[in-house]
Amino acid sequence: MEKQTSRKTLSGKVQTVLGLIDTDALGLTLTHEHLFTQMSHIAKEPSEPVARDLFHAPLDMNLLGAIRHGRAVNLEDCRLDDETSAIEEVAIFKKAGGGTLVDASSIGVGRDPRALARVSSATGLNIVMGCSYYVEANYPPESGVEAKDEDTIVDEIVGDIFTGADGTEIAAGIIGEVGCSWPLTATERKVLRASGRAQRITGAALSIHPGRHSKAPGEIVEVLREAKADLNRTIICHMDRTLDNHDMILELAASGCVLEYDLFGSENSYYPWALPVDMPNDARRLGLLQLLVAEGFGDQIVISHDICFKHQLVRHGGHGYAHIPANVVPLMRRKGFDEETIHAILVDTPARLLTFAADETDLSGTQGQSEPAAVSIKGTAAVERLDLRSDFISRPTEAMMEAMVAAGSETPAIEFRDDTIVTRLEKLSAELLGKEDALFCPTCTLCNQIAVNAFCRPADILLVPANAHVLTSEGGAAAALSGAQVEVVETKRGAMLPDALEVALGHQPGGGRPRVGLIMMENTHLRAGGRAIPEDKMKAVAEVAAAHGIPVHLDGSRLFNAAAFLGVEAKDLARHADTVSLSLNKGLSAPLGAVLAGTAELIAEALEIRQRFGGGWRPAGIPAAAGIVALEQMTGCMAEDNKNAQSLARGLAEIEGVSVINGPVETNILLIAVDRPGFDRKGFLDRLAGKGVLLMSYDEGTIRAVLHKDITAAHINGIVRKFEEAL
Repeated sequence: MEKQTSRKTLSGKVQTVLGLIDTDALGLTLTHEHLFTQMSHIAKEPSEPVARDLFHAPLDMNLLGAIRHGRAVNLEDCRLDDETSAIEEVAIFKKAGGGTLVDASSIGVGRDPRALARVSSATGLNIVMGCSYYVEANYPPESGVEAKDEDTIVDEIVGDIFTGADGTEIAAGIIGEVGCSWPLTATERKVLRASGRAQRITGAALSIHPGRHSKAPGEIVEVLREAKADLNRTIICHMDRTLDNHDMILELAASGCVLEYDLFGSENSYYPWALPVDMPNDARRLGLLQLLVAEGFGDQIVISHDICFKHQLVRHGGHGYAHIPANVVPLMRRKGFDEETIHAILVDTPARLLTFAADETDLSGTQGQSEPAAVSIKGTAAVERLDLRSDFISRPTEAMMEAMVAAGSETPAIEFRDDTIVTRLEKLSAELLGKEDALFCPTCTLCNQIAVNAFCRPADILLVPANAHVLTSEGGAAAALSGAQVEVVETKRGAMLPDALEVALGHQPGGGRPRVGLIMMENTHLRAGGRAIPEDKMKAVAEVAAAHGIPVHLDGSRLFNAAAFLGVEAKDLARHADTVSLSLNKGLSAPLGAVLAGTAELIAEALEIRQRFGGGWRPAGIPAAAGIVALEQMTGCMAEDNKNAQSLARGLAEIEGVSVINGPVETNILLIAVDRPGFDRKGFLDRLAGKGVLLMSYDEGTIRAVLHKDITAAHINGIVRKFEEAL
């Protein structure tokens, strides 16, 4: 009678080639190895006589140097087909403390279920077998996978796990390694989606072989998201040769995927299968692991050797399967890894992955992730919407919503400044900005205009940096509400030039020229591409202003983004202005609101001006409650938004004809130019919106993207891919 396992039977267990075992029986686990392979099809006979002799020579120690530095240069080396040798090599690993080995051979690599079972029986080592398909170039001709539909492939994978593989009752315990080239072929994309769907049905972990390109992991993550796979139970293999940029590594980790460094023991200075890649040695691999641990991703790491050639075996002068427990673990201790971290990498995380999930509700594909909701855009089917038009559209956090609901149950205040929640927000704002007092207002524009009115008499001059927000985006309010005349001072990278400011101040007062009532700085400077104005530049402007007795206002709508980039506190920047405005909405994710901070005397006057301008709102405790959460919980997130913007800029810059004109990007704003024949900006933005990515048409033919908390590091590669597809 044919074996038939169910999801319920597998739940909470590990499936080895000899049957189900408890999780605590795994021990030290290598998550990516091969005991039997048939890779001879990748070896191509060379035409040059010396190379041809090497290709056909019997494998021995004399050839080891050439083989290690070549690419499938010896035919015999490309086959692992000796069962006796496999038993001997596995026994060495077990003697060194090994407990479990994952044989990641999928269809196209040379999977042999019966041989794996015999090795496990002979050695007592737990062996977990893989399933699904390797890269398209390796598909066996008889598999016919190109012609199969996705549902058929799902059924095959599920059958390998629930029933048994290759006509046996020996069942797989992990889906993978699923082979992906760069870019994905249509068939590989189909197999990857099917593998993600099979994960949901079976509860197994996924193990993915990415293409040899830095963009490959991002493309894979997007496909798996579409298939609603669980990224927290997905291994991205071969990190050693795929990503060497620290930011990109951390972006991938932020997606929830487990990162596998599985080329331990390979000490070449380059990777022969992708020559531009600088292959790390074991010491550098451990350095990358330490980076991940330091950033809080210590439970998303697994390691292995990926032995798939004979020269890697002890019998043939290689490091063998015991290299990690025998050599790498002692090196980890010498490099400062604590025992808890070592145990997590070699025991706990592999055990979590190899233990089948309880039920399909555990595989939502969004565990540990904050995903944008699916919405309908211009009549298209529901797609994931990633809105980068501005940071003021970032959604309030759950904590903000709870705080607003709680505030709604309190008795509202009748008089201005009697609301305890608003007062708490204003005191907190003043403290963070280094001022005596603060005033809660509906918008940052209103804060700016209150400052103008407080300092400027009708006909006074307001000096602002070139392309300042108060000049380009506030509806001429300075003139309409306060009678102020706006004049521009020359800037460099958004910062006022002190010499130019001296010139602007040199002719006043007298001679019929109105007096200058106020100087305004802007940090970050929006139309300069979110430039963060350094403190010394602000100080220089403040000193010129003080010498002439002119007050200074700081439009600090995104001040915390500037502070994060510059590595200072917001109050360090605000100290160079008499008043400062701060948006609680842009980036900080409160649903609305801003604050104006300054001296107690100034804020008392500002209260009257706010009422005069129609901004005297009450009760205001509900939005103020969200503002408190924004200041207490969100200011530290600005560095992440800045980092994600910088990552997006790097990705877009790799697309032909695309440039980021405000590069190098400093904070969370990108200004993008496309130089391609016949480029239609409106049509492009419409196509991109149809793919679920919203950007803004901006000045002088540019496109604007603004990063915020709803756009995570895990989204970046997908945005880049969709941008390129929409061109």
